[in-house]
Amino acid sequence: MDAILVKGVVAGLLAMPDQLGVHLEALHMIRFADPRIAALVGRLVELALGPEMAVQETLDPERLATILAGSEFDALVREMLRADSLPFSFTRKDADPGRARAALAEAIHVMVAGPEIAAALAATTAQLTRSFDEATYKEQQRLLEMRVEIDRRLANLLQDDEGEGLT
Repeated sequence: MDAILVKGVVAGLLAMPDQLGVHLEALHMIRFADPRIAALVGRLVELALGPEMAVQETLDPERLATILAGSEFDALVREMLRADSLPFSFTRKDADPGRARAALAEAIHVMVAGPEIAAALAATTAQLTRSFDEATYKEQQRLLEMRVEIDRRLANLLQDDEGEGLT
């Protein structure tokens, strides 16, 4: 998974913690390569759910920053929030909130779908190497098209600047 995308999504969630509840299921599906980031996202999910395991509506960026400032995640959070190093519209402080939320949702979708498509494509390609059949070949082609689409969506997220790039 692209490290820039991971950093951008985590920065987006730190800046818009109200989106944690919206994306809980997707966040549980993502396997983060960096155990520090995995632990941070786990903590963010815990904070979003609260003690009653119900999504908290009152978790705002300032409150979240205060909670995390005294934790083992303090340095990592500061690193994630260096928005000037991230090419995503949803990490910019001056971003339109609606567009930022839509772009963050798209980035999370790309993070979930990308590895799923890659795994299915690898399995289908392996099956084709064992024995060729038309149905498996068509499935491989469909998965290749899906991978191209995910790559295009990621490129759009990276190019998005003042409304350009998101489709």
